[in-house]
Amino acid sequence: MGEVRTKPEELIACVAKQTGISQELILSDYRQRKFADARALVSYYAVEETGHTIADVARCLRMKHPSVSHAIKRGKELLYNQETAAESRK
Repeated sequence: MGEVRTKPEELIACVAKQTGISQELILSDYRQRKFADARALVSYYAVEETGHTIADVARCLRMKHPSVSHAIKRGKELLYNQETAAESRK
């Protein structure tokens, strides 16, 4: 039996809740930083944490493959920076 993975749509909903950005805006083609960052988090979680392919994420987010690859790196940086900031506040 295959592993159970969180669907990309569920990840979008989680990131929407986490960031306060609507799912519609995450799926939009707006290039403002806050929307791009939300897509980056979805991309990172989908590929690195739940094992989806870049092609799956590209279809779901309506992005091109290279853009998703870049977004994954950006998502990782965002999470690292959040963790570092949280550690420095302790």
